[in-house]
Amino acid sequence: MLIYLSLLETDAEKEAFLALYSQYHQAMLRLARRYFPTDQMSLEDAVQNAWVKIIRNFPKIRTLEGKNRGAYCVITVKNECISLLRKRSRETVSYTHLRAHETSQD
Repeated sequence: MLIYLSLLETDAEKEAFLALYSQYHQAMLRLARRYFPTDQMSLEDAVQNAWVKIIRNFPKIRTLEGKNRGAYCVITVKNECISLLRKRSRETVSYTHLRAHETSQD
């Protein structure tokens, strides 16, 4: 949490972020768990990456109305989950291809 807060400049931004975090963090975790039901590390990575992206766009997010802020948080974590799944898929394909190539040379 302190890392997130250190990325914000003013006390007002920090207070607004803490309110947003306390309101939507659990919902973001629940959504990420749907994508990673057995992989706690990926679930936490997705949520943390989402919070970093939210902080980077925080001035814009603060201008949104309440429900839109929540939607922004949920959509951001959903997109992070999908990105991590795609990355994992590419890594699996690369590993499988490499393994097949090694086996064919034996």
